[in-house]
Amino acid sequence: MIRKLAPDELEWFMASSYSFIGHSDPRAISRQFIKQLSLLENQTEYCFIYLDDDERPLAGLYAADEAEDDIKSLHLSNIWFNEKAEDLAHLVKHVLGELEHESVLCPLYNLAEEQRHALVPVFEALDFRLDQIFELEVELSDFITKESNLVLEAWSLNLEEEFRKVFEAAEGYQPHQNYWTYLKRMPGKFSPDLWFLARESLEQEAIGYALFGRYQSGGNYADDLDTVYYLSGVGVLQEHRHSTEMLKRVMLSSIDELASRSPLGRLHSSLNNADPKLIDIF
Repeated sequence: MIRKLAPDELEWFMASSYSFIGHSDPRAISRQFIKQLSLLENQTEYCFIYLDDDERPLAGLYAADEAEDDIKSLHLSNIWFNEKAEDLAHLVKHVLGELEHESVLCPLYNLAEEQRHALVPVFEALDFRLDQIFELEVELSDFITKESNLVLEAWSLNLEEEFRKVFEAAEGYQPHQNYWTYLKRMPGKFSPDLWFLARESLEQEAIGYALFGRYQSGGNYADDLDTVYYLSGVGVLQEHRHSTEMLKRVMLSSIDELASRSPLGRLHSSLNNADPKLIDIF
């Protein structure tokens, strides 16, 4: 049986989660956690447990939409199981069938290596992909304008087809419409003025692209002095991918543009280990 949590079970649920990651006093830390919550019902709504026929708990997890997210990205946390990792897999599969989502994230960085080894094949069987994520930021106030910048051209409806062609030529595949829409809404309202094609000059063909957005602040998506931007995609044509130089030029030109709009702002990106060149550039 799989069900949601009752409010008076939250302390036990959190203690089970802290115990799973090896906390020395899971009951004490869970009580401290409960004291900080004003409405327990709001939290238990997102907690799921899997029970056997005798109603003994087998596994649990917390599942909720990402904050300030416009793409229905589901975040799984406080995962635990008592005996078999397959019990957690059964619970995850059920929850993903119950909750609407376009993507799912389940961090494993706070687990012991033995637990990660047990969980990785279970999640891979559910079509998850194991990634090492690097959270990187650039303070735009520290950025110094570079020479030989590329010319950036912002998205417009008549450039939509060219954007898709440049993306396809850079990445080597044609993006599915659902994924293209997903990119436009990462992780908030589409900002067409922050989607760029990069050219040596306006008369020349684009050699790359850079896709940015703004984190929502107080319901405002406009540029302010301290706006926080995010990078959702960047690339250069295949003939330039052997070197980091052209990719670096696209990034520097883009950051220069963002810095001119928000000199006290920041640029954030979550990159995985499939992007070593981009990580080096950051």
